[in-house]
Amino acid sequence: MGGYTHQELTPMDIINALVIDDDKAVRMIAVCGLSGRGVNVLAAADTGEADAILEKEKIDVIVCDVLLEDEDGLSYCQRLRSAGVRVPLMFLSTLGDPVTVSIGMTSGASAYMVKPFDLQELYERICKLACGPSPSADTQAA
Repeated sequence: MGGYTHQELTPMDIINALVIDDDKAVRMIAVCGLSGRGVNVLAAADTGEADAILEKEKIDVIVCDVLLEDEDGLSYCQRLRSAGVRVPLMFLSTLGDPVTVSIGMTSGASAYMVKPFDLQELYERICKLACGPSPSADTQAA
C-alpha cells in the first residue's frame, strides 16, 4: 500500500472503484448499478479484504462506510493516509450528523455521502473524484 498515489484520469478511462461496506446489499447495488457506466467496482466487506485488493489492483477511488465490523472507516482512512495512500476516499454512511461528517473530512476523506443514497449522485461523485486532482496530493504539495 505504501506510496500508492492518485493518478488523474480522462473521462474515457475505466474507473476502478473499491467499495468497502459490510452490508452486502450496498456492495451489490454498487457493483450492479455502476458496472455498466464505465466503473469497475471491486467490493470488500471489511478493511482486511480492502487491503488485499489495494495490494493487487490499481484503484482510482475508494468508497468506504464509516461503520465497519473490523475497523471503523475513519481509522482506516487515517491508516491509509499515514501509509502514503493518496487515492481519493469518499465516505458513504448512515451517520450524517455534522460532527461525524467533519471528523470524516479531517481524517483525510475527499467527500462524504449519507445513506440512503442516489445511485446517479454516487456515480457522479466517483467520476469527479477519479478524474480530478486528489485533494490529499494537493495538500501535500503545498
